[in-house]
Amino acid sequence: MSEQLIIRLGSTAEAPIWWLVWSQQSQEVIASGRLANAAELTGLAERINHRAAVILVPACDVILKEVPVPTKPNRQLLQAIPYMLEEEQAEDIESLLVLFAEARATEQGYLQQVAVVRKELFLEWLSWVEDAGLQ
Repeated sequence: MSEQLIIRLGSTAEAPIWWLVWSQQSQEVIASGRLANAAELTGLAERINHRAAVILVPACDVILKEVPVPTKPNRQLLQAIPYMLEEEQAEDIESLLVLFAEARATEQGYLQQVAVVRKELFLEWLSWVEDAGLQ
């Protein structure tokens, strides 16, 4: 696939949504536009046409952190990380989704990279995309 449909969602369903089609081959934007809100996402389904879809979400709704851990993270340690973050979060940890990226080694152990987002908001974004017929 040499083209991607890139969609930038808003924090709410009423927020405008920006999109563009990027051509990897020609290294340029070949189409772009703005939707008034999430209800208009269905209009982008026709633009998919064998293109990969990339969905971006607002950085203000996602917290990126590096959590220090003593050993290389395994499944048990990853299950404990949300509770290690609990005191730093204003919301109940059960209402948050903690997503894991890579862990990098340091002299003191490891730093596990995580993204934290409200589960309710993540599921809302997912429903907008699915309701529009995008994957």
